Amino acid sequence: YLSALEHGKRGTPSFDFLQRVAGYFNVIWDEAEELFRIAEISDPRVVVDTAGLPPEYTAFANRLSAEIASLPPETVRRLAGILEKACNNRVKPG
Repeated sequence: YLSALEHGKRGTPSFDFLQRVAGYFNVIWDEAEELFRIAEISDPRVVVDTAGLPPEYTAFANRLSAEIASLPPETVRRLAGILEKACNNRVKPG
């Protein structure tokens, strides 16, 4: 099961499963939180809901879906960096 998770052949593990793994290996709370965070972003079957967004958002999501498997790792890293920077620069409400 763990190997299948590691190779993207299983979906996101349940919170209960992660708690049992953390308990079995005596993982400290800070590390367990990191385990939970990583699990949240590890689902290999992603759905991007662009309902209600402008057409260019849907076009971008579909293009990324079609092309992601053929992108070189460096391009994926650059795109991830652009997204991270855009998210960090967003004006937060309140």
